[in-house]
Amino acid sequence: MKSVFDVADALKNIFTESFIQDVAGALGALIFDFDQQKFISLIFNDEWPGYELKQRMAHIAETMHPFLPDDFAGAAEILKSIPEKMHGGHEHERLALMFIPNYVEHYGVDHPETALSAMETITRFASCEFAVRPLIKKYPEMLYPVLKKWAVHENHHVRRLASEGSRPRLPWAMALHKLIDDPSPVLPVLELLKDDSSEYVRRSVANHLNDISKDHPELAKRIFSEWIGFSKNRDRLVKHAARTLLKSGDPDVMELFGFRKPDHILIKNFQILTPKIRTGDYLKFEVALKNEHPEKTNIRLEYAVYFLRSDGTYGKKVFRISEKIVQGDEEVELAKRHSFRKLSTRTYHPGKHGVSVIVNGVELGKKWFFLD
Repeated sequence: MKSVFDVADALKNIFTESFIQDVAGALGALIFDFDQQKFISLIFNDEWPGYELKQRMAHIAETMHPFLPDDFAGAAEILKSIPEKMHGGHEHERLALMFIPNYVEHYGVDHPETALSAMETITRFASCEFAVRPLIKKYPEMLYPVLKKWAVHENHHVRRLASEGSRPRLPWAMALHKLIDDPSPVLPVLELLKDDSSEYVRRSVANHLNDISKDHPELAKRIFSEWIGFSKNRDRLVKHAARTLLKSGDPDVMELFGFRKPDHILIKNFQILTPKIRTGDYLKFEVALKNEHPEKTNIRLEYAVYFLRSDGTYGKKVFRISEKIVQGDEEVELAKRHSFRKLSTRTYHPGKHGVSVIVNGVELGKKWFFLD
């Protein structure tokens, strides 16, 4: 599995020469006497090869700025029209066009009404989830009613923006510390979106609630309890929103989804098949679980790897295996392997590491192995 950093490294190449030429052509159709060749040469400067994904977005926006009207309202009208003047068909075009909301993010923050109006159009072809955040931070009382208005918009991209743009801990974006401390101002927005017709929107609501659960677990659990049991779509939303609390083994959340304490589960024959491995190898282990209760039971199977840190302590990471119904007196066998391939996001340290089996949030057994 690729890390987000590996993906970002690959995606930075979406800004091909063909794409930039198309952007230049669109600007040429919208701006009198626009110098397309100068624009293209300024984009592909000496520093361009070293720029990462978001740096390239920002560079395109900054390069475009001197060519646009000085007043932001005039610039916004041109920004909204760029995609319709392009030929289209570029790979990952919706992501590539995010240099447009990047422009709004940096040059529209002092023009909130114009910026918000522009975002309502722009987010339909390039998500404004990053661009709206400085406005939420600077003008919270102005933004919260706008988010509620967007939540009932006819366009699903605009509705998603209401949730995604206000996520307290949106990845790759500035944190919204006021909403981390108190998410209550945006709860009405999530309430409006919880049964949205678009899975794309509902997924954002789930991710937003998962953010909230990291700082306000009791609030999140109350919302889960209130929302669950009304429809399959809403139940899936709640289950995805509860993933962090499920991974942590929160007993209230376990019970909410029908995973009771595993007092009736017996762990058998837990063994490490690869007691010594090297970076690049797989850790392999197997285990048998028996339901000693005469009635069937729901079980959530996970395992945790205890990674040795440089200071001799351990960092624990939980990995989901499956969820299943085990019949009364049934025994299930499980064989699993975990990759220790090189990752840009993790440094492996030689020495003693651990692996445990988790059932319904409770560790039932732990074994050790060595990484050379």
